[in-house]
Amino acid sequence: MTRLILILGLALVAALLLRTRPVIAVVMALVLWVALPSIAVREITGEAVGPMATHPASWLVLVTFAVQLMFRPGPLGSAVARHPLLTLNGAIFVVGCLWTSQANGSGGIKLALDQILAPMLLFILLVASAHGSRRDTLLVRNTILALAAAQSVLSIVQAQLGRMLLFEADYETLYWFNPLKFDRWMGTTDAPLTLAYLLSVAAALALGVGNVALRFSLLGLYLVSVLITQSRTGVAILCAVILYAVLRSRMAIWARVLAALASLAAGYILLSSTLVVGFASRLADDTGSADARQRALTFIFGNWTGYLFAGEGLTASYTVARGAGLATSIESSILMYAVDVGWALALMYFGSQLALIVRHGVHRHQLIGVSLAAVIAFLLPQVSSALATSNLSGTLLWITLGLLVLAGTIERQRWPAAQAVGAPASASAATSRDSYSPAM
Repeated sequence: MTRLILILGLALVAALLLRTRPVIAVVMALVLWVALPSIAVREITGEAVGPMATHPASWLVLVTFAVQLMFRPGPLGSAVARHPLLTLNGAIFVVGCLWTSQANGSGGIKLALDQILAPMLLFILLVASAHGSRRDTLLVRNTILALAAAQSVLSIVQAQLGRMLLFEADYETLYWFNPLKFDRWMGTTDAPLTLAYLLSVAAALALGVGNVALRFSLLGLYLVSVLITQSRTGVAILCAVILYAVLRSRMAIWARVLAALASLAAGYILLSSTLVVGFASRLADDTGSADARQRALTFIFGNWTGYLFAGEGLTASYTVARGAGLATSIESSILMYAVDVGWALALMYFGSQLALIVRHGVHRHQLIGVSLAAVIAFLLPQVSSALATSNLSGTLLWITLGLLVLAGTIERQRWPAAQAVGAPASASAATSRDSYSPAM
């Protein structure tokens, strides 16, 4: 309890100091999630399970939201007014999750705080505090790019040394991690697929980087790292994004040809290196992951009527999967939430996210790549258990959705992005001296 009080005290100090710039608290929460994996939270809180083990980033969000509600309720009220159905759906979903978990004794309060409540409040904080602000929107976008780059470098070092470097003792408590045999590295995220998720979203956002050399450098770095995670979906996304960047970048023909040749040369060198050995092996033998997903789908859709309006409580899907004889989890966030809280609530929750993407993603934004990033952020958790365990996925998902919403609030004529992929030809980013250029 003493440690929790200290965490809450520090969060309160930060929230008060940043009461006029809550977007900084949003950035701090994201940095905390990336730098401190959920498995290592016990080093700070002293607890490994239960509400007391909630991530410090979640406490920071909850306290910041409370401070904003007390001192600056106007922007929050405006944000809620702009998204009334989303707010209503979110409130119903949170209440439903907590009630279902409490009624069934599933003990999913920590998951509800880390992956549902705090990320949704983070979305409201972001769209409230950065509405119409090019500077704050770019700050959040560039933070994601920088964190993905830092994690890429760390994962490469881990692959070369064959060890975790940070929080190694905590990772060794995981049943699936054996440092002597494991060859899929994750930086300081909670799992290789979590890092691949971050890299995939960041790659789409990198399409808006104005400096061509920096854009392709980031994409190349992300590709190397996602190969190390051995995520087949992640590698496919990175390759598709790089191909799109080469074909759609606003640059001279000779520069496009040079970029294509450089990409081919880099690809050849990469394929010849030892970094792709693990990924190649996974392509040849997926260790039964595809079969596990197929069995999970067969089970869920064979028993879907039992979870139509009610579930068994957050985190119960893991117990249900074991009871059904599945060697893994159900391997899909929406299916796991359907088991946990029922199809009605699960479809309400993910449907509200999809509605945001449809509503705000169909327009041509000055923040290039944000619509694609939002689609990736929404879809990838549906083929893994990303949102059904504590990690940065929920925070990253809702921040990306927030960026999508914010992109439509920026004045088009003031956005410097001429050299970004797919940018309007009339833009003047190449000569802009704006200190908040997308070129970072």
